[in-house]
Amino acid sequence: MPDKPTPTPSEGADDGRELDAFMGAVISFASNIGKAATKAGGDGDESVVIGHNAMLVERNFAKVRGFTKENFSRLNAQDRVVLNEFLAMTDATEMARSGEKLAVQQLRSGRVGKGILTWISKYLTEIKKLIGWILGLFNGGKPPKWWTKIEQLIDELWNMLVELLGMIFGFDASALARELSQGEVNYLNEQLAVARLQNEYDRAGKSDED
Repeated sequence: MPDKPTPTPSEGADDGRELDAFMGAVISFASNIGKAATKAGGDGDESVVIGHNAMLVERNFAKVRGFTKENFSRLNAQDRVVLNEFLAMTDATEMARSGEKLAVQQLRSGRVGKGILTWISKYLTEIKKLIGWILGLFNGGKPPKWWTKIEQLIDELWNMLVELLGMIFGFDASALARELSQGEVNYLNEQLAVARLQNEYDRAGKSDED
């Protein structure tokens, strides 16, 4: 069986269109899942809060998109190649779009289990990992400090949205909250481990140069 072709950046990717398409897909992910979740909540107060939280998450991602558009010209030619290869190899835009499609389908169907709620939360975490790596290209290899704050805010808002959905569909809100909280802890531990590994690589590289 022939090997699957390696994804390659499309023509014109050097002008930032690939990156903007990804960020647009991320915003759509938050917006359309939020709309489906709001509708699933019916006429209760929970729906009002769900819709508000989704809007705030969408706005925060829009701020990140604005930053990448305004600062794309700062990236040198090599960084642009690396970025476009990363987007192509991770299939980042399609990842966001397919995740949105699956989540919206499940929410609209009314067949929502605890597994899909946890998945929606974890899927956003994976998307944030991609964004963090991308922002590192604009900041010497590490995401800007403001991204950590925005990321924490997004987490709190999104997890609240998922918890409220859990209540609507009859799940134990406290148990779901604990599971989501543990997911945040695992994510932070993973980020720390990655940072330590990167620091070790950087020190090793400097030693080789010396």
